[in-house]
Amino acid sequence: MRPAAAISSGPAASVPRWIEEIRLHYPAVAAAFERVPRTAFLPARARLEAEEDTPVPLGVGGATISAPTMVATMLVEADLRPGQRCVEVGSGSGYLLALVAELLQGTGTIHGVEIEPRLAGASRRTLRNLGYGPPRVVVHCADGVDPDRRHGPFDRLIASCAIDAIPPAWVTTLAPDGLGVVPLGPPYDARLAVYTRRSGGAVVRWGPACSFVPFRRPPRPDI
Repeated sequence: MRPAAAISSGPAASVPRWIEEIRLHYPAVAAAFERVPRTAFLPARARLEAEEDTPVPLGVGGATISAPTMVATMLVEADLRPGQRCVEVGSGSGYLLALVAELLQGTGTIHGVEIEPRLAGASRRTLRNLGYGPPRVVVHCADGVDPDRRHGPFDRLIASCAIDAIPPAWVTTLAPDGLGVVPLGPPYDARLAVYTRRSGGAVVRWGPACSFVPFRRPPRPDI
């Protein structure tokens, strides 16, 4: 896949409109969206919003499910290929995990790291109900600052949260020539950083502007 420009569906987007726009440039990604029902990953009260190309609050810890065209932009930037080992930090509802599983075409694995226990548990149930269970798709309730190296090294890392600096472990957990896609900068006013692990560290190029909830760490215990 070639590097993505920001995909934007314009005002009053509907499901056919944003799917068709994605299909125009990236048919494989559009096909994955068609196979994964966004409605299943939303709270019942928000399911009428599944057809909108906007972020939707999940009602837990400020988390949202991202706008489909933003998700598509990240998937294209990630250049996913069958057989890869992947990880998402801030996996939330599990929607992107299912899309990645589709793009891996039944091979490879995708691990989700989610700090909020309620979201981790709900996403596991939703994914399993849709046929995206272990070992292909695994959700961990954990601190995402240092993805579990027992499951790496990873070929791809995607962060679905904004962070002001890329943690060193988000580079070292990648295999040589592995690639990361991270919203870098202030929450709701970041830019996609697309970086490749090299022998001397990471080579970064910039993707489009983006708006994401902030990366969260576990609360520090009182001393």
